[in-house]
Amino acid sequence: MTEKRSPIASGRFYPSEKNSLKKKIENCFEHERGPGKPVGKEKSSFLAGVVPHAGYDFSGPCAAHVYQKIGSKREFENAVVLGTLHSAAGGIFLDDRDYVTPLGDIENVFKNTEKDVFPVERDYFNREHSIEVQLPFLQYLRDDFSFLPVGVSSTDFGDLKKGAEKLAKSLDMDKTIFIASSDLTHCGMRYGQAPPKNMSAGEFAREQDEKAIKRVLAREPEKLLETVKKHDITMCGAHAVAMMLQIIGDREVTGELLCHYTSSDITGGGDAVGYAGISFQET
Repeated sequence: MTEKRSPIASGRFYPSEKNSLKKKIENCFEHERGPGKPVGKEKSSFLAGVVPHAGYDFSGPCAAHVYQKIGSKREFENAVVLGTLHSAAGGIFLDDRDYVTPLGDIENVFKNTEKDVFPVERDYFNREHSIEVQLPFLQYLRDDFSFLPVGVSSTDFGDLKKGAEKLAKSLDMDKTIFIASSDLTHCGMRYGQAPPKNMSAGEFAREQDEKAIKRVLAREPEKLLETVKKHDITMCGAHAVAMMLQIIGDREVTGELLCHYTSSDITGGGDAVGYAGISFQET
């Protein structure tokens, strides 16, 4: 019997009660910054995307834009969530457990992959929210998928490139979607990065974000990491996003920035975290 991972973000990042959680997700779609409906008018050929992972009150409406594309997709069997490992040593790791959220259990496709693709380190995932917070959105849209949690904390592009190749070979790409879980710039006193004196935290975050978003839409994973380093962009999941872009490779896709705002647009104040929803659809 497969062991199960209990939620650690429930009651903090999203509601812990089933009906309240469904209502919160509905509110994310219907929010003034959301896309409106869980399923769009046109069918989607979604392959991969970048989704923020803050509390639903903050980044949920932005995330909902990407999930509308996923909800409109004709079919998929597996969802690979490439998460940030905020407290782990450098590397790429797997969790082999099924996951539990207030909306039910989700089967881990680990048993159907090559077992040596990445090392299994459950302890890293026990403390990590970046993958978990994506799952209720997926469950809200459909109940016929399996998923694979991949924690990315390697800073070496060579490792990310090799990891992307191994992961792509281990799964049926025609039946799999990929979600890179990442917030963008973190600035303000709370995050230890003060904006320039002539800019607010929100203004600086947007300016920094745009540099990274440009590289993501251009599908330039190595240049994304170079840009993040050069400009000191405090993007927590840059390496997960770079790995996702490497997985896409030279497939014919169209990238689209669906939504972009900062936490200061929601709360005001002197701190800001950037959120972007980016979709890549096959053409």
